[in-house]
Amino acid sequence: MKIITIGFILISYIINTVQGNNNHYTRVISKNGGGCERYTGLRSASFAIYKLRLLDHVKNIRFYEKTFYADEYKASPGYYYDYILRKVCNSASASTSTDTRTHQIGVVGWHSNNKGNDHPPASKGGCKYIYQKEGSVGINYAVGRMNHVVEYSVCDKISTCVVSATVFNLKDGEERNKPVQHGCVFSMYTPRLATSDFN
Repeated sequence: MKIITIGFILISYIINTVQGNNNHYTRVISKNGGGCERYTGLRSASFAIYKLRLLDHVKNIRFYEKTFYADEYKASPGYYYDYILRKVCNSASASTSTDTRTHQIGVVGWHSNNKGNDHPPASKGGCKYIYQKEGSVGINYAVGRMNHVVEYSVCDKISTCVVSATVFNLKDGEERNKPVQHGCVFSMYTPRLATSDFN
């Protein structure tokens, strides 16, 4: 089991281009002697989803899971076991005689080595990892209906890596195939919702 904690990361070689809103996040990073493949994994995808603030603002999303595109799944059905979980931390303030607790929400990336049958630690370092698979529902591959789907991409340019995350909705029965773009790697993350929210 790997736990990858995503916090506030200062990357000194980010080129002065970081754009983000509730539906799209992009950063352009200097290669600085390294390749772009280092940004294709769970850690970087978790950071991008954190920047979109979906797990913070969309309360009915329990967590995100990496999901196959429709054409990938039809060619070779299977599952990924990469999850992006809500991380909730408490911090005490002694401004009054009664401590006031504030919740700081972040994310943590977690890979299940047991095909999703194991669990991440419930808490670590004063933070709780919210993983409630029971009583939740998602999609096996990119076919709708599903809102708040995230497409994550890393594109290798001459001297930079362009990292993007875009939120989109799938209509009922709509499929999404894996994009093909030279120099780019795409992956998709879909939300797990409480069963009561999936009607």
